[in-house]
Amino acid sequence: SSGAVLTSAPVYVNLPVAVDVERQSFIEIRDRADRQLITAIELLSPSNKRSGPDREQYVAKRRQLLNSPVHFVEI
Repeated sequence: SSGAVLTSAPVYVNLPVAVDVERQSFIEIRDRADRQLITAIELLSPSNKRSGPDREQYVAKRRQLLNSPVHFVEI
């Protein structure tokens, strides 16, 4: 048995009205054995691009990652 279920008609479910949404601006890929960071993927936002404290914080983080053995990707 594959565990699949076939239905002849659509199945409707009720979803909660209020859903918590958590937004992440980065993805980290880590080694399973020692949890060491392998790759960091940053999803750039307008605040990362405009001058100000958010940009300064992002540039510092980027500089730290680029000076490490971690692979770094900006999208």
